[in-house]
Amino acid sequence: MKKINCTFLITMFVMLFFVGCGCKQETVRYSLNSFEKSIIPYNETKLLEYKDENGEIIVATASKKEVLTQSLNEDEGCVSTIIESEFFDFSFNNLNINLFVKIEKTYNNKTTFEIRDNNIEGQVPSYLYTFDNFDVQVSEQDLTNISIDGFEYTGVFIFKLSPNSTSTDSKFETIVFSPQQGIVHLKMRSGGYLKLN
Repeated sequence: MKKINCTFLITMFVMLFFVGCGCKQETVRYSLNSFEKSIIPYNETKLLEYKDENGEIIVATASKKEVLTQSLNEDEGCVSTIIESEFFDFSFNNLNINLFVKIEKTYNNKTTFEIRDNNIEGQVPSYLYTFDNFDVQVSEQDLTNISIDGFEYTGVFIFKLSPNSTSTDSKFETIVFSPQQGIVHLKMRSGGYLKLN
């Protein structure tokens, strides 16, 4: 009887050891909500005309919006985290200005919405839209109105030069972004501006 109990206990221990070491694979998806998916309006590459403070026309190219779904996990853990992002490149053809615009879900379902100046080195976004409450998703309530350089914009996002940006090479002080039209106004740090025509 003692031999059976000992064999039984050893067998049970071995089974528990192997069963207990495994884990059920769980996938956590953080997807952009429907409003966030509608923020970047470029479904195809577009040539856009901007007018500067002197009335000169400057042509820009906005690339087609790209959608990316990627895993944040680097190891074979029990939980797989998948995030979604949308982004596009924006450049002024005759100026040395190249911007990268991205809206992305991150851990804990938080959303980042940023504009990077591709001419500036570094990991810190050049321009960052800051939400009043960063724990919530982007919604229509985050849109605001602004009067800038004598022009009025309603229902837009305002990007300011990030206080964490270490670069003094950034050309813009403020970027106005419309969900219907994309980048509509860029206020230069030098005092000039570029406005969507």
